Amino acid sequence: MAFKSFSWKWWWYGQVEDLYNECGKKLQELEEKEKQKGHEWITPKEDLPNGWYSVPLESLSLKKRRKKLTICGPYMCIWESPEHVKIRSLYGGKIFQRRLNYIPHIIGVIGGLAGIASLIFQFVKD
Repeated sequence: MAFKSFSWKWWWYGQVEDLYNECGKKLQELEEKEKQKGHEWITPKEDLPNGWYSVPLESLSLKKRRKKLTICGPYMCIWESPEHVKIRSLYGGKIFQRRLNYIPHIIGVIGGLAGIASLIFQFVKD
């Protein structure tokens, strides 16, 4: 992620960027194993392992019901399976835990800024 200018969205994502990347690598490794077995995104659901399905094919079949067509998720996965869900859940928990760890720091910063502002207002008021 390249730094262009500061934004809260950039900062919030930057705190867990390494976990997103690690999760993406694990999911890609899982899908590479399936590709080595000769399965592609156009493979019928019956030929995939139990619980697996092709996200692009599922999205194309739901196109009539939804206006927004989602070919791949945020991790660019072309399949969905119980293993995918386990990996995303594991990293989702890690991401949530890391973001919770930032709350005391943010509260401290906000308290410090509020204290400085009250001090300034006391001098300005007098």
